[in-house]
Amino acid sequence: MSDYRTYITQTGFVLERDATLNNTFIDYAVLVVGDGILPDSSSPASQTDLINPIREYGIVIENDPNDASVWIARAQIPASDGGFTINEVGIKTASGDLYAYARQAGDYKPLLEEGQGKSYTIRLKFIPGNAEVMQVKIDPSVLFATPMDLENLTTLINANFVRMARAHVSTMHRQIQQEFRLLEIEK
Repeated sequence: MSDYRTYITQTGFVLERDATLNNTFIDYAVLVVGDGILPDSSSPASQTDLINPIREYGIVIENDPNDASVWIARAQIPASDGGFTINEVGIKTASGDLYAYARQAGDYKPLLEEGQGKSYTIRLKFIPGNAEVMQVKIDPSVLFATPMDLENLTTLINANFVRMARAHVSTMHRQIQQEFRLLEIEK
């Protein structure tokens, strides 16, 4: 049975150590997807690169709101990109070092020309060896809305709609009352 957990690589632990010694953060740059298959007998932590990297995507890294020890890396694969199978994923730094590696289930990402367009969100959860060297990373070209974000926005829109509707009805009611008063005066 395959192990789909995300592993900090040996290089990743060295990066964490160096960041700690230099009082800096790890500079994450991209999430890389590949179609290579890491054998179950091989350790993801010993990977220095993906077996067969295919594409790189902008990355968002943030702390898990439900567990402070867990971090989440996300990247969006647009519907317009495809024609490959996703068997492996990695997080790379700006200098090209592989910080983390995860096997994937082998999802095929179709091309639009094949008659189907799917956008994928790759989401990796991981626990760094040293959370102090972690920093939230937001790639401005990558935008995400979580279900909670959408729920909060819907609640806000509904509340504003109700408030505006009540104000409008109240204004209309006053105008109608004023019109009736004017009609009474004219009689």
